[in-house]
Amino acid sequence: MESTENIEILKFLKIEYAHRHSAENYSYSLSTAATKQPDKDIITGIMEIGYVEENPLVFVCDDQSEFCAYEGDIFILLPNCHFSVHTKNDGLHRHITTEALIECRIGENTDGVSSLNLPRIIKSNNQSEKIKSQIRRITRHHTTVSQDDYFRHCADYMTLLSNISSYLTKSMLPPSIIVYCDKAKKYISENISSDISVKDIANEIGISKNYLTNIFSECEKMPITEYINRIKLRHVTELMFRFGYGIREAGEYAGYTNPNYVSRIFRKYFGVTITEYLKNMRRI
Repeated sequence: MESTENIEILKFLKIEYAHRHSAENYSYSLSTAATKQPDKDIITGIMEIGYVEENPLVFVCDDQSEFCAYEGDIFILLPNCHFSVHTKNDGLHRHITTEALIECRIGENTDGVSSLNLPRIIKSNNQSEKIKSQIRRITRHHTTVSQDDYFRHCADYMTLLSNISSYLTKSMLPPSIIVYCDKAKKYISENISSDISVKDIANEIGISKNYLTNIFSECEKMPITEYINRIKLRHVTELMFRFGYGIREAGEYAGYTNPNYVSRIFRKYFGVTITEYLKNMRRI
């Protein structure tokens, strides 16, 4: 098993780089330089997350131990790490990567709500595709969105970290649980305009309501009722933002009949009013 390291992310500062890179016989020394705040264990430095498209990368640590990112594998490099890196084979190498400047704590004493236990390598598989898709999304936005758009870049990077966290959680769950949860999410997506009940979902996928409730919370780290509301509310804001619907009409399309209820639960889940949220979106 690849070694892991704890990191508690305290603050996102900016995306430094996000790009595709290609080179012949790629070889360099890598140092994700970082500075430490005086009298504190807080580090400011670069966190790099990317994946290999062609020709594997070999990372050689200071103690001469090695780890390799093969084609499709995701590599995660924390602030203040030092490696020499070279391609496994001669010839063309390609990778796509994101580099974000963050404030963080690294090590055993990272037990905050934003702490992650991250591997150096995430092996390529169907479940890791969502992470790679978000890396590509960040790369597109870095070249098309204003470099001063902190809100968009922060949201993109937090989504990437969320996808990694979700992947790591699911990788420890039995495959049957993931299958049932994916079926539940598919049912919710296909019935977004209906008054969806947990019992209906459970009946559709062939398990009990209680079992679905338990495994969904374990898999998605939120109750299934909250997940349903969050998906519906995103649908509501999409209709309001892109098509100019009012809250009542948009709510009805998402299966809600009371606009006051929509406003109340939106603020509960997202911490701002729908009006404030839409204002932020229009600034992007």
